[in-house]
Amino acid sequence: MTRQSSLDKRPTILLVDDLPDNLYVFTELLRREGYEVIAASNGKKALELLYSHPEQIDLVLSDVMMPEMTGFELCKLIKGDDRICEIPIILITAQLMNEEHAVEGLEGGADDYISRPISPNLLTKKINAVIERKSMADRWREKSRRTQEALEVKEWHTRMLIHDLRNPLTSAMGFLSILAMDDSLSARHRELISKIQNAIQKEAELLEDMLTLIAAREGRLYLELENFNLMDQITEVMFLEEGAAAKKGVIVEKESLVDDLTIYGDRRLIGRVLTNLLDNAIKHAPRGTSIRINAFRNRAHERPYVPHNVEEGWIVCGISNLGSPIPEDSRKKIFEPFVQIPKDSRMSCLLGVGLGLSFCQEIVRLHGGKIGVISPIPGLDQGTIFYFSMAPA
Repeated sequence: MTRQSSLDKRPTILLVDDLPDNLYVFTELLRREGYEVIAASNGKKALELLYSHPEQIDLVLSDVMMPEMTGFELCKLIKGDDRICEIPIILITAQLMNEEHAVEGLEGGADDYISRPISPNLLTKKINAVIERKSMADRWREKSRRTQEALEVKEWHTRMLIHDLRNPLTSAMGFLSILAMDDSLSARHRELISKIQNAIQKEAELLEDMLTLIAAREGRLYLELENFNLMDQITEVMFLEEGAAAKKGVIVEKESLVDDLTIYGDRRLIGRVLTNLLDNAIKHAPRGTSIRINAFRNRAHERPYVPHNVEEGWIVCGISNLGSPIPEDSRKKIFEPFVQIPKDSRMSCLLGVGLGLSFCQEIVRLHGGKIGVISPIPGLDQGTIFYFSMAPA
């Protein structure tokens, strides 16, 4: 059976054994099966070959019982070195080796082991399986690297775009403020100016959130931590969103099941999380329905629903509406950056702008908290709850 690697070349095996006869027999066997073989008579020489040609070797096949350096010791040295730790290892054990020694090899980082007497068919199957696993892991790492690079490029362009957009928005706000000082303006004109100012302010906040998200992902965001009552922040955000709720024709209600909801965090950023989640709930709530904001401690006798994977006693804030439920496949990726949930027969419009929920997730994560979504609402066939949790102060 000839095995081709992902680079369309014959896999190269580093064979390690202190007995010349064993080296000869295994070398001939492996070459007949289509492998290239490099032989080393002890662990020290094996390490020298690995350090000099790490990209050439696809797998290490090593005997366990060798003088000076055992196969177990060689395995630990390979797996403990970042330069060569990804090269898989199969250990060859003695026929009478007990289970404890086999476990020792696997715990030391060995990918597999085979006992004497060696079955050529079993050996090649194990080698093929281990090399294939490594090939799959390599492909996944390369895909992840390219995805990360693409995301970094996108974030760089986003950062440049944000900086270019902030200046004209600031200028527009300044001109509107000057215009509003004109005593000859009618009440209708003043109302229109106020609406334009509110719209510009919303856009400015969105741009600021995007910059905050990028800074958080780059490790440049510093939290201004203080103790504050989460309900006070909820009340403030509800006041700021009154206009949006009235325009949509929905009612926003709040409920706290306990008096003390003090948390230790960045008041402004937690306020932005609440604003994003409430604004999202308003956008997707059917006209004439209610949006509920529940704040509670995660205790069995105090919670209106069971949040997923939240520690007992933590403070939870959930914002729910009665819109169409979010499809399961969309829930899995809804917090990823630049992801939008497309229209379908149940969704009235796009969910988010691609960064709002990712921003919320990053801010909650920086506070050591958790964020999640439940859809549909338990006991109903509709509605969605977005919630986040934080440790009490």
